[in-house]
Amino acid sequence: MFRISRFAAQAQSQRRLVLAKGSSIRLFSAVKDSVLSILFCDVQKREWQQRIRNIGIFAHIDAGKTTTTERMLYYAGIVRKPGNVDDGDTVTDFLQEERDRGITIQSAAISFPWKTSIINLIDTPGHVDFSVEVERCLRVLDGGIAVLDGVAGVEAQTETVWEQANRYKLPRLLYVNKLDRVGADFEHSLKMVEERLGSQCLRLQLPYIENDDFIGVADVVRKTFIRFAGDEAGSFKEEPLPAVMQEATDKAHAELLERLADADETFGDWFLEGKTEEMEAPRNVLQAIRRVLIRNAHAKDFSLTPVFCGSSLKNKGIQQLLDGVDALLPSPLEVGLPDIYHYVNKQLVATPYLECLHPDKKVAGSAALAKFLKKDPLILYAFKLQHSSQGMIVFARVYKGTVKSKATLFNTRTRRPEKVLRIMQVSADHTESLDEAYEGQIIALLGLNAVRTGDTLTSAAADFTLEPIRVLAPVFTVNVEAENQAELSKLEKVLKVMTLEDPSLVYENDEESGQLLLSGMGELHLEILQQRLKREFGLEAYYSKMRVNYRESVGEAIELDGQVDRRINNRDYSVKVGMEVEPCDAEANEVLTEKNKFNRDGVRMNDEVEAALREGLNSCLSRGPILGYTMTHTRIRLDPEACQWDLQTPPVVLQAAVIACWNAEIRKHKTLLLEPMMKYEATISSKAMGNVVTDLTSKRRGEVKEVTTTEMGSSKRSQIHAIVPLAEMIGYSSVIRVLTGGENSYSLTFDSYAEVPDDVVERVKRGC
Repeated sequence: MFRISRFAAQAQSQRRLVLAKGSSIRLFSAVKDSVLSILFCDVQKREWQQRIRNIGIFAHIDAGKTTTTERMLYYAGIVRKPGNVDDGDTVTDFLQEERDRGITIQSAAISFPWKTSIINLIDTPGHVDFSVEVERCLRVLDGGIAVLDGVAGVEAQTETVWEQANRYKLPRLLYVNKLDRVGADFEHSLKMVEERLGSQCLRLQLPYIENDDFIGVADVVRKTFIRFAGDEAGSFKEEPLPAVMQEATDKAHAELLERLADADETFGDWFLEGKTEEMEAPRNVLQAIRRVLIRNAHAKDFSLTPVFCGSSLKNKGIQQLLDGVDALLPSPLEVGLPDIYHYVNKQLVATPYLECLHPDKKVAGSAALAKFLKKDPLILYAFKLQHSSQGMIVFARVYKGTVKSKATLFNTRTRRPEKVLRIMQVSADHTESLDEAYEGQIIALLGLNAVRTGDTLTSAAADFTLEPIRVLAPVFTVNVEAENQAELSKLEKVLKVMTLEDPSLVYENDEESGQLLLSGMGELHLEILQQRLKREFGLEAYYSKMRVNYRESVGEAIELDGQVDRRINNRDYSVKVGMEVEPCDAEANEVLTEKNKFNRDGVRMNDEVEAALREGLNSCLSRGPILGYTMTHTRIRLDPEACQWDLQTPPVVLQAAVIACWNAEIRKHKTLLLEPMMKYEATISSKAMGNVVTDLTSKRRGEVKEVTTTEMGSSKRSQIHAIVPLAEMIGYSSVIRVLTGGENSYSLTFDSYAEVPDDVVERVKRGC
């Protein structure tokens, strides 16, 4: 949900951003309940786009993302006073559940000026249960800030979001936060980045801590010292380097120039030519870092990461971090267009946009695609939906062209047109209408009722899509019982809307039990949903205990054969079906049919027949033979030579035959029950380490991979890495609280599916 509080939309004072000689953007003071408006004067659209920074803040939970965002808004003049997570008055955490728990649940966006840039910032959740929020936001951003807890260093969710950012080619800055805290270790944190994230750190700042007081940073680029006053205003002054920081700064400066000489062609030439003065000029250094970040991101090379440091809570280092965003992260124009996804020989493949402009005669449809793209069409990507009293709001990124109000857009998934009724800039519960939006803008649209998360919208009919958003299958399920039929109907309607908003949430009616099943990414995910249903919609319901979503698979390659006889409209049909089933390594199942092949009776598998058979095979994989869980890591292939039916056989009979064959034969063969295994990471007092490890290994079938201990002032903290079955971790929060006396933080992130031991399978079957 992309909104901010009304107060955040009130500008403190009139500001002026000089963008180019003779042109400017004026930011006017807002009147009550209005949003900060931007008035363009002489600025050309391209010049404006060059100054946009679409960025996200991502990190492990409690690393300080929201606090960092609050300080940014404060120093940009958007709020009179920075909010505090503990006080529940932050701008971007607006849900009551967020304020009650002190965590971010839904992504929140806000725009503000800084120097010559317009920063469109999205604060994302840090808890693993809300990873889809991070996923879809990173999908449409151009850069990011990875926030690291300077005490804990790299944590489990840090690795997860880092990989997500890698997948979407996001250039990023690293911000080491909380350096005011006892036990903070800047260099140890960077060592963890290099070892666990595989990226070399470009130290642009070095912290100076004196008597446990974080008093300033050395600016490695300029070789000066920034001393923090530590007041709410975030005052600082630039001074010559203290003698104690000289050696470390010189070493970091030399290392920075050396790494840039290896990574940047211009810098490399200067290095070989001995042009030291050019290499050491701060402007040249920053430009080289920017070039490297942008070029490497295009190549999916994230081996170098610029590093800043500070303490957001203590108002130290935020302005310098914003300067880094302004100077180093790319504009939409520098990022370029995303890959085009289209079908080649029935396979969805990604092709760089520019390559699509040159058709391949061997690939059907490539000429039509190239012709369409050469017309410079409008291309948008819908990455989030939000229900409102006005209808469904679609949040979209404009990748190419200009979208205007009342425009008709073509949905490449539904292959149908829809009309935009309104284009909006959204701030909290206030919207500001726009006549049009340009490349690089993130906007909200009304009127597109058939659009879903991940849809591609164009100005005319087209046969392609942009990269879809990855949504992991939910791992927890609860049964939901409403008080009466009227409440059940209302509940189903609300859940339909909420599952459109949140693709990681799934609900269905179980055919066997007749119960409503609600599935989500974790205990917290489902707990918060239950609270929202009650608070926002007044829906009271009974929820069962949470249970794990297992998966099923085959243990070996098998062949299934069956025959079905059906009588429809006074005519008898006999269908024989043969299929091959085997394990596969792919994350998703593989369903293979061979269109235009002939069965044993010489009947060709045309489009209609092939579609019916494929639907039947997918239905087979949706329900395994052991406990009815979805099959995974399974390849299923229909063997035309083992099939038999005549030309008049209706497709519905073919589909039923496939399902009947599966149901009758699969139980005769070896199948496996699989359970989700989680990467477990906990930071606890070393005194409690033995109790926690014993509990994991003896009571929860856990396998401890590594235990490390670090000094934190006068105490020691242990970090435990393990792999544990999710089924054994239900209600674990209260257990570890007792084991550690409340001094702990832990996280679970999905690792893989593994076969359930035989004794546990029997326990699961009994519902224990």
